[in-house]
Amino acid sequence: METKRQMGKNQRAAKRHKATKEAKTREAEIAMSAKNRDKAPIRLLEQVWTGASEESKETFIAIVSESAYDGLDVDLWGEPPSPQERKSVALEQIALEFSRRETVLDKSLTASEAAGLLHVSVQAVRDRIESGDLIGLRDGRQWRLPVWQFNAEAERGFIPGIARVRAVFPAVLCP
Repeated sequence: METKRQMGKNQRAAKRHKATKEAKTREAEIAMSAKNRDKAPIRLLEQVWTGASEESKETFIAIVSESAYDGLDVDLWGEPPSPQERKSVALEQIALEFSRRETVLDKSLTASEAAGLLHVSVQAVRDRIESGDLIGLRDGRQWRLPVWQFNAEAERGFIPGIARVRAVFPAVLCP
């Protein structure tokens, strides 16, 4: 039979465990809401852009690019580019971003390949992407994982600390 002292210790341990669990749950909720908040504008822009007409896209580019030159001293900076030049540069930039993404995707593993490399299930790889331990990019319906994050010398087979870096630079690492 447990003594009063032992029962008190067990109750305190249970309270500490419960408090720790609640704190971790709150941290996870905060991290998830921050992650979703940071991605919300990108998702909204993707939805709007995908469904927009060509005329709407041109208007958007014109408005965004014109506002960048408001208030600049023409004597100091010279004449701003024309709307057509701004549109051309904006479209070149978008094309460059797509090209860079394709380059990363070409040098990436599928979730199945990563699972084989790490000796885990495909679901475990997806769970690690979801938790932030691995970087995954969507390519259609597939996950692609850039090879730079895998390291045979690392304890778990991939660079540790990616989740902490993602928390600081979410927009860069979580397209």
